[in-house]
Amino acid sequence: MRWWPVLLLLASPALAGEAALSGGEIRGLLPTIVAVGETSRQTFSDTGSTEYVDRGTPSTGRWWVEGDRYCSSWPPTDATACYDVLRDGARLIWVASDGGRIENSIEAK
Repeated sequence: MRWWPVLLLLASPALAGEAALSGGEIRGLLPTIVAVGETSRQTFSDTGSTEYVDRGTPSTGRWWVEGDRYCSSWPPTDATACYDVLRDGARLIWVASDGGRIENSIEAK
């Protein structure tokens, strides 16, 4: 029996696909990375603050995990937004309750 085709499929990163992160994985990952968008960068502290800079304009908010979802709020509003977080290699995908998706690349801090 030839095993190499099976091993090749299992080892191929292109076939790994999107994987949902658990709450513990989100808590462990975010303080160690920078989420980079087309015109934005977002950092996350291990104490729950987050800074988002879009086109040079910064804003500071709070982040936390509820169950297996990332949640944040951005003063001056008290509104909360929560997202499922998926990872696909060096990409993070934030999935809103309505199914909308935001994709960021991951950089190490």
